[in-house]
Amino acid sequence: GGIWSGQSINVAYASRLIRLAGRSWETNGDLILKSKGTGTLRIPTTLTPALARFLGYLISEGRTTSSNQVWFVNSDPEVVSDFCQSAREVFGIVPRIFSYKGADGAKDVLIFSRVLCVLLDRFYGFRREGHSATKQVPDSVLTAPDEIIAEFLSALFEGDAYLSARGSMQYVEYATASEQLARDLVSLLLRLEITTLLRPKVKWASNSRAKTRRVYYSVYIYGV
Repeated sequence: GGIWSGQSINVAYASRLIRLAGRSWETNGDLILKSKGTGTLRIPTTLTPALARFLGYLISEGRTTSSNQVWFVNSDPEVVSDFCQSAREVFGIVPRIFSYKGADGAKDVLIFSRVLCVLLDRFYGFRREGHSATKQVPDSVLTAPDEIIAEFLSALFEGDAYLSARGSMQYVEYATASEQLARDLVSLLLRLEITTLLRPKVKWASNSRAKTRRVYYSVYIYGV
């Protein structure tokens, strides 16, 4: 009786009932999940521009942890603001901003949500405690319309791309430890009729105390 009167139900029970009935999840809008406490999380059912930007930011400079945290780090106030706005618009949650880095001005943006960590893992391939070398473009982005791809690339490049304007050779470079991410990026740019060059190179891992040398994959875009 509680279901028919609009009361909430454990999502695991709801999923099992739907399978037993031979049905699939159908909704006229996003799903809302409620935690055992007072928190709620909106589950998007479509890939919107805001969700594409959120995923782009997270792949470039984000990670998820085994302690159920979504963690994003950036020193640009506009980028931090846009990431937080994307999270609010897509998932209906408010990230918290911390200044752990001190003098360098970088902000640590944290979202505390086990459900979001699981969702990012299962639906978008963003593994908890995953390494940079395992990152890749989500399948839903690879098959998305051009305008959605453009939003994703905008956030991805804003977070982690490098622009060189020295001398007569100007180019944009996106370097990653993931060969799959680099190849996915080349495919997306070709969808937008942007020609690229993919080259592996050995670089120092600047985010490691050991300064380990490893192979990175750089995607270059040349020309006006």
